[in-house]
Amino acid sequence: MPAVIEFPRSQAIPESSTGTIGAQLAGDSGSDIGSSAVSALVATLTNHQGTIVNSRDELTILGANGGSLSSTGYLTQVLSVADTVAVEIGPEYQQRFFTIEGTHSGGKTLACEIRFFVRKLTGHP
Repeated sequence: MPAVIEFPRSQAIPESSTGTIGAQLAGDSGSDIGSSAVSALVATLTNHQGTIVNSRDELTILGANGGSLSSTGYLTQVLSVADTVAVEIGPEYQQRFFTIEGTHSGGKTLACEIRFFVRKLTGHP
């Protein structure tokens, strides 16, 4: 089961704007995974119904597509305007799931899910 990081609604990213999310990568034992040990990172972005957002389906994020990894293993992901577009009719707050999978240290796997909200600015009830 992946580690889960949840950002509260109070930190929602306004729709159709850029934003940044991040997470410290850690192994099964809970110890940090440094960037030199990481060989691959891919991510999928979905809404709460499981629909892929902005074609981000198993997209490489290790030094690409807005992803950067510090030497200590802190992942920073820059979200584009297309990542934060309001995709549902109705609710003011729309939850997103940024699911990360990767490999490190000789083929070991890692998984993390970052949950955040997009705040719809117009047209909500």
